[in-house]
Amino acid sequence: MSTFFILLGLIGFLAGIVYLIINIRKRKKKKYPIILLLFSFVFFIIGGAFVDDVNSDKASQDSVTKNEEQKAKTSAEKAEQKKKEAKQKEKAMEKKKAIEKKKEEKKLKAEKEAKQKEKDALDKKKKKEQEAKKKAEKLAKEKAKKKAQEKAEKEKKAKKEKKKNSGNNETNRMIAEDLKQSQGFATGKLDRNGNETKNGTPNPDFNWSTFVEKITVENKSSIDVQVTASFSNLSDADKNEVASKCQNVAIANLGTTERPSAYFYLNGNAVGHSKVLDQNEFKWY
Repeated sequence: MSTFFILLGLIGFLAGIVYLIINIRKRKKKKYPIILLLFSFVFFIIGGAFVDDVNSDKASQDSVTKNEEQKAKTSAEKAEQKKKEAKQKEKAMEKKKAIEKKKEEKKLKAEKEAKQKEKDALDKKKKKEQEAKKKAEKLAKEKAKKKAQEKAEKEKKAKKEKKKNSGNNETNRMIAEDLKQSQGFATGKLDRNGNETKNGTPNPDFNWSTFVEKITVENKSSIDVQVTASFSNLSDADKNEVASKCQNVAIANLGTTERPSAYFYLNGNAVGHSKVLDQNEFKWY
């Protein structure tokens, strides 16, 4: 409708212009052309008004449509945003669950390792205790064995020593008798047959025995000789003779041909000894 009025107004306006121009040239009245122009202008205005209304309606409709589209867009954007947020939240939850799961797995692993470590420590301790027990038992057995061996050795040694001492005691007894007999011959208290006598003649061959108090056998290769105080007044040669005679008495009772080492004492103090490389030679202090 608006287009019709506009076209009608335009056509009437053009026709009024032509009509006006023709009347002006012909010098006719201008009233009708002007009226035509006025009516054409009115139609044009009416058509424009309709166009404005249409445009306004259209603009209003467009605005409503645009608002609806904007609302729809906004709703879609909000929905998309919510969807996105929901997805992000879901993703965050999944991440959180993954982290918690990882933490739980780590915790379980740590607990498992701790239990294994504790078990290993207990096993190690148990093994160590068993080894210590075995070692203690072994040491106890070795100690008992050693003790038994020492006891047996001690008993054996004691028996040997007892036997030796028994032998030495017998030897020392016989040496003491020989020394006493030699002293009896030296002082004239015994006759040539070894019988006691009051009027016997001293035998100077046995004078050496008067300088000796005691001869003790330590072993088959060593003797100790206790001498009298007058022994110190003898010359080295006489001391050598006394020492040699003591060795002879020991050899006779030990049943050996080798001269034993001889050590000489006066009141517990050493006064001489036979030399290491030659038992026939002596050193006096």
